Amino acid sequence: AADPAGNVLLTELLREGTVHGRELVAPLAWMGDAIAIKDPTAAIFRRQGGANMLIVGQREDLGTAMLATSIVSLAAGHDPFPGGGLGKAARFVLLEPAIAEEKPDWMLARIADHLPHEIESLGRLGTADGLEALATEVRRRLDEQVLDGESVYVVIRDLGRFRELRKNESDFGFSMGGDKKAGPAENLLTVLKDGPTVGIHAIIWCDSLTNLQRTFDRNSLKEFELRVLFQMSSSDSSQLVDSPAASKLGPQRALFIHEETGTLEKFRPYAFPTPEWLAGVAAEMRKRPQGTPVSRPAAKQAPRPEAAAPSSGGFSFGGGEEFNFSKMLGEMPDSDDAPPAADG
Repeated sequence: AADPAGNVLLTELLREGTVHGRELVAPLAWMGDAIAIKDPTAAIFRRQGGANMLIVGQREDLGTAMLATSIVSLAAGHDPFPGGGLGKAARFVLLEPAIAEEKPDWMLARIADHLPHEIESLGRLGTADGLEALATEVRRRLDEQVLDGESVYVVIRDLGRFRELRKNESDFGFSMGGDKKAGPAENLLTVLKDGPTVGIHAIIWCDSLTNLQRTFDRNSLKEFELRVLFQMSSSDSSQLVDSPAASKLGPQRALFIHEETGTLEKFRPYAFPTPEWLAGVAAEMRKRPQGTPVSRPAAKQAPRPEAAAPSSGGFSFGGGEEFNFSKMLGEMPDSDDAPPAADG
């Protein structure tokens, strides 16, 4: 794997606040060294629809390292708090499965020990509440037309481990007793679809196409215009990027695809950052004005639907009028075959 310490553009950003001598127009997440003679491979997170990144492949070491270097490079382009030296702040929300603790050297949560930025680690028990808060913040920014709020990067490691994020296969368009409250899967989709335009982006690694399809349908996958593939079958590669190119990758190679432009770029992914390198990076970050912590606006919770009356005994199809069995039975006409009443 490539060494992130060799990224001269990241070093320049840390020391000077510029890239190629110019201020960053949009945040960059550097992922590795390009095979071609060019700048290191990076994803650009503009505030526009589809600006989410998806990493797919069974290389846990490289997938986790890519999430780590993305966090570090995005942090390098943002202040920890508003009013800092770069003029734009960011925080991170991390979903990392408990099994990650079996490989402590690859724990993304440990990056929080080094960087001055806020990195909130939700854990499995905090996933539902954390995603509800994020979806609520997305709606608040849209309602109030907040276009310059702090950037928020939602980083999910090993998507297949989060069963609560899987789509509901039993949902056939009707609900029992009224509409239910949005769950973690629905809130994640809100973040993916509406978050990027107001500065809330997702960066997700999933180990296989099969697990990916358990969480997202084809339409939901369109929300990821930034995609990275490791070596996989030509069929899986074609389904994800309309090209079998990922089937020809070597073990230390990856393919970056920007769906908007249709460009494909091979690169050598970075190794997981060492504690020594992280310490040096964090020291450079702390030399800059950090900004001032401020209280975040309280987001209005989405109104909860009224519960159906317990005596209704009905259910609704697709949010239409309630269908009531009791009412139907009471309005049935008398049968022609009913026996006549006995004479008195």
